[in-house]
Amino acid sequence: MLISKVVDIGELESVKIGRDNLSHLQFVDDTIFICSAKKENAMMMKLILRIFELISRLKVNFHKCSIPASN
Repeated sequence: MLISKVVDIGELESVKIGRDNLSHLQFVDDTIFICSAKKENAMMMKLILRIFELISRLKVNFHKCSIPASN
């Protein structure tokens, strides 16, 4: 999976939750990215979504996307 590979090479930071490091959760038609609130991570998420669009020929509706932050 593209997201896991990007995390493995250090281009996207995962977040430690309990004993696990999480970078994303996927459901039937939704994906939740979980990462540190840094500009580089936001740019990488956008790039991942763009690559997904190119590979799948589907469109990501960025108007339905949200970026909540939490400490």
